[in-house]
Amino acid sequence: MKKCKWLWILAAFVVLVKSIYISSPVEASSPLEDVFELNLGQEVISEEEMVKHQDRALAVLEEILPVIEKNPDCYGGRYINKYGDLVIMLTDDLSEENRAKIEQEFREKGGPDFYIRYVKYTYLQLKSLDRKIINLAQEKKYPVVSSGVSEYLNLVQVDS
Repeated sequence: MKKCKWLWILAAFVVLVKSIYISSPVEASSPLEDVFELNLGQEVISEEEMVKHQDRALAVLEEILPVIEKNPDCYGGRYINKYGDLVIMLTDDLSEENRAKIEQEFREKGGPDFYIRYVKYTYLQLKSLDRKIINLAQEKKYPVVSSGVSEYLNLVQVDS
């Protein structure tokens, strides 16, 4: 009876993980990706240029970190796109008023050098799920080779 209960829990967990993976708001060829990857006709930048952009992005992140820490329930992550632009992600369930307020705080702290993209899950939600997956794997209840948060895709990737 006990084995059967764990099998049901494991099955529900697998369905949950797959639903988060499959229901990602961004897929490889989605229009949303094109909006953030086609930056005014820019060409893809070189690795040397990317390093310069990363340094600038880190400086911007340092400035806006207090806003992120103050609003962890709406912060979805960040990444640098292939054109070197910093993209900050916020959850899409914010009211228009809160959205405008937080965007304004980001702009006041970080300037105009980044884009804002809206996603479904917060970074904390994704990190929490990743920890649960790791814990289950360590308890040998689920065979996981690796797992991790993909901020760009706004999901937890699991290899088993």
